[in-house]
Amino acid sequence: MSNVQDAVSAFESGFNCSEAVVWTYGPDLGLAPLDCFRVSCGFGGGMRRADTCGAVAGALIVLGLRFGPKDISDSSSKTTVYSKVVRFCSEFRVRSSLRLGHLP
Repeated sequence: MSNVQDAVSAFESGFNCSEAVVWTYGPDLGLAPLDCFRVSCGFGGGMRRADTCGAVAGALIVLGLRFGPKDISDSSSKTTVYSKVVRFCSEFRVRSSLRLGHLP
C-alpha cells in the first residue's frame, strides 16, 4: 500500500486529516507514533474552524520534519522548507480547484 493509501485508510478509520498525514509519514522522519498524534491533533477540521484543511497542516508538519533544520544553528534550511511549502500549497490549491470543477 502506498503512503497516500495509508493516509486515506487512517482517515477512513477515524483519524482527522492532519493526524492521518503525520501518522503516515512521521515515523519515517523520526517521530514516535504517539507524537504524530500529539503534534497534529489540533489541526483537524481546519483547526476546528473550517479554515485550512488539516491535510495541508499535516503536510506542512511533514515538510518541516523532512527538510527542516537538523540542528538549532541551521537557519539556511528554512529557505528550503519555505520554498517547498509555497510549492505544495500552490499545487494543493490547483488540484483541489480542479477536483471541485473550478479553474485555478
